[in-house]
Amino acid sequence: MGETGVSYKNIDILKKSFVSLKKPLKSLNHKIFIRDTLLLSSAAASTLDKVGSAHNLKKIDIPLYYKQNMDKLLIENYDLFKNYAMQDSLITLVHGLFMNDFNFRLGSTILPNTLGGISSLYICKKWASDGYKGYQVHPNYPLGDAQKSCTPRGVTSLGFTGEVLNFFLGAFRGGRNECFTYGIDNHTRWYDYDLSSCYSTVMSLCGEPDYSKASYVDPDTPIYKFNESYAAVRVKFKFPDCIKYPPLPVNLDSNLIIYPLEGETLVTGIEYLTACKLLNNVLSKTPIKKGYYIKIISGVYIPFKKDGYYPFKNVISELQRMRRLYPKKSSMERIYKDLCNMLYGKVVCGISDKRNYNSRIRTMISMKGNNIANPIIGSWITGFVRSLLTEILNKIDSMGGKICSVTTDGFVTNLKNLESLIVKENSYLFNRLKILKSQSIILSLYSEIHNIKPSYSFIKVDNRIVTDTKLFTFIEHDNTYYTLIGPTYYHLRSPSTASLKTEFLVKPTPKFLARDNSHPNFKGKYNKLYNKLYFFEKELLSVHNNLNIIKN
Repeated sequence: MGETGVSYKNIDILKKSFVSLKKPLKSLNHKIFIRDTLLLSSAAASTLDKVGSAHNLKKIDIPLYYKQNMDKLLIENYDLFKNYAMQDSLITLVHGLFMNDFNFRLGSTILPNTLGGISSLYICKKWASDGYKGYQVHPNYPLGDAQKSCTPRGVTSLGFTGEVLNFFLGAFRGGRNECFTYGIDNHTRWYDYDLSSCYSTVMSLCGEPDYSKASYVDPDTPIYKFNESYAAVRVKFKFPDCIKYPPLPVNLDSNLIIYPLEGETLVTGIEYLTACKLLNNVLSKTPIKKGYYIKIISGVYIPFKKDGYYPFKNVISELQRMRRLYPKKSSMERIYKDLCNMLYGKVVCGISDKRNYNSRIRTMISMKGNNIANPIIGSWITGFVRSLLTEILNKIDSMGGKICSVTTDGFVTNLKNLESLIVKENSYLFNRLKILKSQSIILSLYSEIHNIKPSYSFIKVDNRIVTDTKLFTFIEHDNTYYTLIGPTYYHLRSPSTASLKTEFLVKPTPKFLARDNSHPNFKGKYNKLYNKLYFFEKELLSVHNNLNIIKN
């Protein structure tokens, strides 16, 4: 090395590739910055052959024997050796220049080492054009850099968010990865399904965190909009064994995560909601209802800012729109696809304490997150995807299907045409909800016309419907409030008592009345009410007919 003027101290190692992270390599009085073409490509294009195909450059193929013995290829077929080497160099050069040109158009004169670096530059430029300053609490203490934020000065500067940051770090996990089968199956036909653009779609739903309204979760009155907030809650739970795919992950150690029927764990608010929904759905169909529960022990809640900016919605929409402008698998189509896929990695960078080898100091160091990294948002994204998969897995089980395995955002099942089956199932549920909504409107109209005394056939709690009121007991205190006593139901713990306003108690549906526009009721004092009532009853009958069609 001394003879060429090359020092190992000026060479960095990133993802097993040699690059120049800070200082250039010096050789023969020249400064040389090293870039690896594959680091500027996605995992899907991890070979030079795939990189070249995006630029319509075909990599020359040679026998495996010569790949392992290039010295013999040089002697036996010099022209092939030369063409092979030159084509590889050409693909590398063209892709490097292409990425450098794309990066220059984003306003940067220095080509980043990785595609993720370009992705960070892209989203920061988009935020700046939209007038958004980002979701960090303090510019000097990024939430994704634990070495700065998790210090006495960092916690003090970040305020309440800094104090509760560990809740979200504890709730952060990767994708749901499980295998439910073992051995060889020569009889069953399995189908591999993938949730298309799963992470980027979920990221587009991320709201702007309102740190000023952050608070601890009160276990006694946990009435929070977990679907419109960033939340992390510690829960204790016990599920019936008829739930084949339990919803809540539990860490056994630093490496192993399981999904048991009973335990205690720290999860996101989205996962808590999914668990409540799954448990109550099962309890409504199970004769034995006692002994199963999910209880919040503690937690933290950061709501979405009302009318706030959605950090990823605009940039993901723009990337997908730009991607559609170019032919599939072309260089421009691929780069927009890759940039979109890289966004999630930048949000969670540094959270899991992944380590890289630093060749300058010859030791392993922790990766650091930049101004995009945020464990609060990162935990919400992964929690949402796990919750989505949990619902799908249990839906497949309820439809009589089997699951072979699940991996992050995909799964293998024996059900064919699963999309059509789920759409049909959801159409039925959607029409059922339309019935409940129409019933509610009809009943309020009957109440106004005939002054019907309340006799409740189903209950509406926080915009959710419970149809089996036999499970509940009502105690009337006065004309305004009723006490509801019953089993577990979303925000109601088992056994639980809650005071509900009468607006949450929905009256039963009376029998349909024959409609005749010549009837006096349509011309008198209640003309508008009766016509409105007629409209909703017609809609209700129409939905009932749709349900019969879907069932058949």
